Amino acid sequence: MTLRQAAVLRMAEGTGFDFTARLPLKFLASVPDGGPNGAQYGAHLRDAIDWDIRLTGEGGPLRLTVASNVKPARFALPESAGRGREFAVSRTAFGNLRGVERSCRPVVTGAEWDANGLLALTGDLADPDHRPDHFVLRRRRSGDEHRVPVSWEGNRFTAAFAPATMPVFGTDLPLSSGTWDLLARTRAGEVAVVVEREAIPSLPDRHRAGTHEFEVGVHQIDALMLHSRVSLEDDERSGHAQTLLQQRDYSVYLRSPLADMVVFSSYNGSQYSCSPRAVYEELIRRDTDLECVWVSQDDQFAVDGKATTVLA
Repeated sequence: MTLRQAAVLRMAEGTGFDFTARLPLKFLASVPDGGPNGAQYGAHLRDAIDWDIRLTGEGGPLRLTVASNVKPARFALPESAGRGREFAVSRTAFGNLRGVERSCRPVVTGAEWDANGLLALTGDLADPDHRPDHFVLRRRRSGDEHRVPVSWEGNRFTAAFAPATMPVFGTDLPLSSGTWDLLARTRAGEVAVVVEREAIPSLPDRHRAGTHEFEVGVHQIDALMLHSRVSLEDDERSGHAQTLLQQRDYSVYLRSPLADMVVFSSYNGSQYSCSPRAVYEELIRRDTDLECVWVSQDDQFAVDGKATTVLA
């Protein structure tokens, strides 16, 4: 690996210097294959080790800055230095050179929504010997998971999925409300899919599809996450807005004429099950003219028949 001063930063003649620095990758692995004391090393989501790279000489070490025209780069470490590990070079938020040793992981360099609500993630992976055929989308504080298929062209990947229509037990449902992490199962273990630092400002805006809205973001510096929540209008959002609806609007609805309607709710609107489902299906079997409405907390179940589903 060679670092060179960018041509756009050349000093006036006689006042500066050019330099070339070579970093031996085989000496940059902090965790050699086999791990400490011979134990097998396993990757975790935040196993990055930062290296402070400076130019030494007269006057003390000099911190290196990186020109804006220098692109980030990632290099697979030799197998003798660390199984499935890489050394990444990039700019910090202050423009300084940053070196990171970590397990090889997919790096997203582009993300966009299409008109059909499909989120497409593109990027690359430095590991030349491993190409996972899917990523794992996992919801925090629960065991919910979805597989996201991945296609490859060389070291470039594309992962595309529609958060509003995820397959769940034979039907399509939106991602349940919460924060979802995107993970990859690599040779070194399970690691976070990360976003190139330069690509973070250009991540797409919040996208609304059906009953939910989805927002792509990062945590722990660059780990990609997807936040899902029920889509509300401005006059419905926040606790204050909900209080106004209860105090101002609900009293008006109470004075409205009653309608011939059957409202079903199972386990506080979380399921399509139990006695309410049995009663509803019997009404469907008898082909009654009653209007049926199911209450759902997060639009996480599908209802058979012609019933209307409303969000609680």
